[in-house]
Amino acid sequence: MLFKCYEWAMLMKPNYSKNKEDNRAKYPEVAKWVDEVRKHFPGARVVSIKPAKDKTTDKK
Repeated sequence: MLFKCYEWAMLMKPNYSKNKEDNRAKYPEVAKWVDEVRKHFPGARVVSIKPAKDKTTDKK
C-alpha cells in the first residue's frame, strides 16, 4: 500500500510543482507571507488556505 501511495505521489509531483508556481504568481501577497513565515520557521508547511467568511461586526 505504501508503495502505491509513493507511486501516486511521484506521478503527481510535476503537477504539484506547476500548481505551486501558478499559485505563487496568482497570489503574490500570500507567497510573500509564507516566505516570511518560513524564514523564521524553516519546517513550516502550507496545509490549507481558505477564504475567511465575511462577518459583519457592526452592531447598532
